[in-house]
Amino acid sequence: MQFNSKEEELQYYKDGYKRNKPTHQWYYKKITIFNQLVREIKVLLLAPKYSCSVKVKVPKTKEQLRAIRVEQERIYNLANPHIRTAIRARRRAAEMHRAVNWSNKKVISAYYKQSQRLTDCLGIQFNVDHILPLRGKLVSGLHVEHNLQVITEASNNLKSNEYTI
Repeated sequence: MQFNSKEEELQYYKDGYKRNKPTHQWYYKKITIFNQLVREIKVLLLAPKYSCSVKVKVPKTKEQLRAIRVEQERIYNLANPHIRTAIRARRRAAEMHRAVNWSNKKVISAYYKQSQRLTDCLGIQFNVDHILPLRGKLVSGLHVEHNLQVITEASNNLKSNEYTI
C-alpha cells in the first residue's frame, strides 16, 4: 500500500488497531482465563510437592479428598480438552469394535437407567460394568447385554480390567 506522508501511514495503522480492537480484547481475555487455569492447576497439582511454599488445607474425610480430585480433573480437562477427547474417542472405539448387531440396545439402555435409579435411591454411586472387560489383558468381552452388570463404583474400581474365574 502506498502512502503520501508518514502521518497518513500512521493514521492508517491507528485506525486498523481500532477496527480490530474487539478481536484483541477477546484474545487477551482468553489468554487471561487460560493463565488463571494454569495457576489453579499448579496450585492443586504441585501443592503436595511444594507444601512449604503453598499453603493447602489437608482434607480429613474421603468426601473432601474426592471433591478435590474431581476439581483437579475438571481443571485438567478444561486446560487439556484434546486429551480428554482422545480418551473418550478411544473408549467409544473400544465399545464400537466390540458392539455387535445382534445386541439388544434397549436392554443395554435399561442397565444404564437402572444404575442411575439405584444411585438416586440409595445415594451410593453405581456403575454399569462389563463382566468380561472390553480391553482386558488376557480376555476381552463384547458390549452386549449378557456381558453387563450393575455394581457399586467401589466394586467396579477394585475389579478394574481384571477377569477372575
